Amino acid sequence: MATKFNVSVDASFRDKFQIFDENEHLLAKVPTNLASDFFNIFLGWLINIPQTFTFQLNQQSVAVSNHPKFLGASATINVNQQPVAQLSRQRKNVPPFTVELAGQPLTVTTNSGYFAVHDSKRKLIVAKRGSHNFDRYSVVIADEISPAVGLGITIAVLSAIKH
Repeated sequence: MATKFNVSVDASFRDKFQIFDENEHLLAKVPTNLASDFFNIFLGWLINIPQTFTFQLNQQSVAVSNHPKFLGASATINVNQQPVAQLSRQRKNVPPFTVELAGQPLTVTTNSGYFAVHDSKRKLIVAKRGSHNFDRYSVVIADEISPAVGLGITIAVLSAIKH
């Protein structure tokens, strides 16, 4: 059985992301990085300014650290200060996203309002943009990935897509 969440992007002036469970209970707020967020909104397509998004989920500390990258995006996902996944986005490559989770390469497919992270066998993370609220994503994470890691990867992908 998969775990379901809702993630709001650009939730408020103070929160870059808000994470809700499937019953709409607020689980975590991810604070904005004011100056770097502002820069990345307008010029992130050219060069991504480093920033870190942190939140607590089920007594686990999750940090998504975006690294500077020219014409792309790169991030490291840490859970309890241990690196668990890497994400890379290159603007001209196909597929544009790659994720490495525990040494295993995963593929990210995207289209308008939807993305999925999958291995060769099945989808591990699926996120779909809301039809009435375009800044709200319904996220389903397979049991093979912990919710903290899955949400970290989700935030890294959403951060890269939004620029």
